[in-house]
Amino acid sequence: MQIKTVPDELFPHINAEINLYEEYMQCMVFDENGGFAVIIKGDIVKLQKVLFEIAWRACDSINKWKGKTTNIINLWEHIYCTDNVDALVKSIDKRKDKFIPGMKKKWSKETPEFVTTSEGEHILKIFDLEVMSDFEKPYMVELAKNASMHGGNILNVGFGLGLVDSALEERRATRAIQEHHIIELNEGVFEQAKQWRENQPHKEKIFLHKGNWEEVLPRFEKEKMVFDGVVYDAYPLEIDEICRDSIPFLHSLLRMKLVREETGIITFYMDSTDGLGESFQKYIQSLGVGSLQTKKVKIELPKRDCEYWDAPFFLAPLLTNITYS
Repeated sequence: MQIKTVPDELFPHINAEINLYEEYMQCMVFDENGGFAVIIKGDIVKLQKVLFEIAWRACDSINKWKGKTTNIINLWEHIYCTDNVDALVKSIDKRKDKFIPGMKKKWSKETPEFVTTSEGEHILKIFDLEVMSDFEKPYMVELAKNASMHGGNILNVGFGLGLVDSALEERRATRAIQEHHIIELNEGVFEQAKQWRENQPHKEKIFLHKGNWEEVLPRFEKEKMVFDGVVYDAYPLEIDEICRDSIPFLHSLLRMKLVREETGIITFYMDSTDGLGESFQKYIQSLGVGSLQTKKVKIELPKRDCEYWDAPFFLAPLLTNITYS
C-alpha cells in the first residue's frame, strides 16, 4: 500500500469520497441530511482512472516543492499544453502500455531502431516507441521556418531523423543563419547526428551537444549564449509528460533568458490539435512571451496505424515578442 499527501490549498477537505473499481466507481457525498451515493459505469470510469493516475504521479513533484513556495499551484508541473481532457486521455491511453518503469534514466543508452517500411516510410523507434516518422516532414519544415525567421543563432532540441536540422541548413543562405546548435540525448541518435553533420557544407557552424537539455541549458547560460530561434522536438520520457514535456523546457529557457529579447522566436512540437490551452497561455505569458500564435500544417498520414498521431494536420506554435522583467 502507498499513501501520498497533497497540501490543503490544492485539495481542501470535503465531505465526499470516490472509490474506483474494475468496471465502476462509487461516489458518496455526506451532508447534514445524511448524504447520498451513486454508482457510475462506462467511459467516465476510464476517464476518472486516468485523471487519478495523473494526480497520483503529480503528488511526487508537489511534495518535492512543498515548503519551498506558497504558490505551488502555479508551477509548470501542473500545466498541459491543451485544456482538452478528452484529447489528453486519448493520447495517453494509446501509448501508456509502452512506457516502461525507469525509461527516462535508460533512454540515453538504449539502441535506436531505424525502420524503413514496405511503403518507403522511415521511422525512428526507441524502446519500441515510435519517436519520429518522415510523414512529419512538412510539419518539421514549418517549425524550422519559424525558428529561422530572423536568422542568427538557432537551437534545436531533439535530432530524431534530422528533419528539422536538414530544413534549417537548407535555409542557411537565405536566412543568414550563423550558428546551428543541436541537443540530443540518445547516444545512438547522437552518432547519426554526427554523421549527418559531416555531410553538411557548413559543418563548422553546426554544434552538437550530447545529453539532456536540463544539463546543456545551464552551460549555455554560463557562456552567456543567446538564441534568435529555438525549436523543441524532444520525446516525452514519462507517460505524464505527454502533451507537457515542452513546458519545463520553456520554463528553463525563458528563466535563463536564452532567447533574444523582442526579436527571438520559440516553436515546438505540439502533441494536440485543439490549440494552446488557457492555463498554458497564462503561464507562458507570465514568463515574458507577448504573442502566441498557431498555424495549421497539413500532412499526409501513412497507410499504417501510427501510434502517436492520427490527424491530417499538426499545429505549429509561434511564441514571439519576448521581454524579460
